[in-house]
Amino acid sequence: MRGMKRDSWVQVDLDGLREKLRRRGVRFAVYEPIQNALDEDVTRVDVTLPRPERGYTTLTVADDSPVGFRDLADAYTMFKRSYKEGEAAKRGIFNLGEKLVLALCEEAAIETTSGTVRFDSTGRHVGRKKRDRGSVFTGRMRLTIA
Repeated sequence: MRGMKRDSWVQVDLDGLREKLRRRGVRFAVYEPIQNALDEDVTRVDVTLPRPERGYTTLTVADDSPVGFRDLADAYTMFKRSYKEGEAAKRGIFNLGEKLVLALCEEAAIETTSGTVRFDSTGRHVGRKKRDRGSVFTGRMRLTIA
């Protein structure tokens, strides 16, 4: 998930985006997966963010949503319409937040009721492993105590 990624019609400088997001503060990287979970019918959201070691930490956000992450393509498809679009009480109507969180991560994974997707330096890897309930997001990111 580092450096320049090329497609036939789009070029993304992930390092540049990551730097802009860091200037904004990484707090939103914690809030965004929590907000996504709260938009669902959850009774519990567990968050772990261990103290950084050697400049890295791994954020984990797990929820017990009956439906889970409805469509894993929402995590990586730009400009896809959100199912939340017509619901004013939902936070994630722009379908952008999880992509910004992923841009901050060196590696990340989402495991949910509709499958699994993992992101690393070699790209996106979609798997068939499914959870019975809920979603778990894990993301390894640069972080300091400051």
